[in-house]
This record gives sequence, structure tokens and C-alpha cells, in this order.
Amino acid sequence: MKDTSRLILTYTMEVSLPEPLQKMPRTDLARIVDGLLGDVVHQGLKAVATKRLQGSGIVIHKMLHHVDVERPRREPGKTIPKELLVRAAPHLTDEELADLEARVGNVPFLSEEELEKRLRTQALKLCNDVRLAPVVVRGVRPNDEPLETEAQLNFTHGSVFFDEAQRNLRLKANAPVEVLLPGAETPVLGRYLGTTLGGPVVEVPIHLLAPYRDSLLAAWQGGRG
Repeated sequence: MKDTSRLILTYTMEVSLPEPLQKMPRTDLARIVDGLLGDVVHQGLKAVATKRLQGSGIVIHKMLHHVDVERPRREPGKTIPKELLVRAAPHLTDEELADLEARVGNVPFLSEEELEKRLRTQALKLCNDVRLAPVVVRGVRPNDEPLETEAQLNFTHGSVFFDEAQRNLRLKANAPVEVLLPGAETPVLGRYLGTTLGGPVVEVPIHLLAPYRDSLLAAWQGGRG
């Protein structure tokens, strides 16, 4: 086949969504709409386009499609305080926090602790992806020698990822481990849980990451580029 060109057609539709779909995460919503359109629309468009273009000698070899649904920007914190949403899920963007809030809804009968647990569970169902930000880890070796090394914090789960060269690194048991987050002047305290075949296991409690959410998200989004 000789070199082919790309023909890009863009159609934008303004639609009204029923309430159940308004509460659905964007990726799930796009998948459902794609399924509703189905081959009747996607293959039908290809057939119509083929027929219309063939008279001018244009041949369609392959057609790909992409479906997305952009909703009005929603701000989290309408039914659940944003501070509580962030405390339970500092790895989520504002749009994702709004999705989380819609999923959980208004539950005044729950205590704050129970609500935070429910938010955390639903947040991981919404997004359980690994989101990394660069950090500096400071600790003490078993021989009392101080250690400072660069690492990556998976702030979705609060776990620290070390480089391959640090796989055999061991820290002193019960000694404090400091984790310096992006843009922070004061480190947060992590916990050293031992060293496995995969490397040292250092975890940071999720609620300690909440005050640094914006800088963690910025570092993660910058690192994806």
C-alpha cells in the first residue's frame, strides 16, 4: 500500500445527560456512550463516507474513532467538605474528587471516621493508578550512618519506590524516616517496614499527604510529559 494520508473529521454534539450518567466517571461515561453508538453509527459513517468520497478517487483503508464526553466543570465540596475529600484521596484531581463526591453522596448518618473510610474505598475504585512524584528520603542505616537518597512516592497508596541500585538498602528498625515532598520545606514522617526482594518498604500515611496535594499532582502531571 502506498503512503496514506489522514482525514480527520470532528463532530461536537451538545447533549443533556440523565442524572445517573451525570454522576458517572468520565471514562466510564465515554465507554457507555461509545457502546450506545455502536457499529450502527461507526461503521455506518464509514460506509457513507466511502460512498461519498469514491467518486473523487479517495479510498478509505481504515477508520478509527474516539468518543469522549466533556461535562461542565464541577467543583468538589458541595455535599462533602473538600478538606475531607482531599484527606481521603490526595491523589485525585478536582474533577475526580467531584466524581468521588457524587459516588458517595450525602451520608449524614456516618461519623467522620466512617465517611473517610468510605471515601477512601470509593476513591481507589475510581482511580487506583500509580501516580508518582519525586521525593528525597532521609533515614539511618543499621550502623547508625545517616542516609539521604532520591526516590519516587506513589501518592495513590503512600508507598515509596527506590531505584534498582537501592534494592538491597536496609534502614535501622524503629528509626524515623523522613520523606521530603516536592515544594515542601518540612518532611513528613514515613515508616520503614523492612526490606523485601523488591527493595526497601517505606510507607507514608495517606492523610499526611493532604496538605501537599497540589504540589504532588503538579509533579505527577509534569512528569507525564
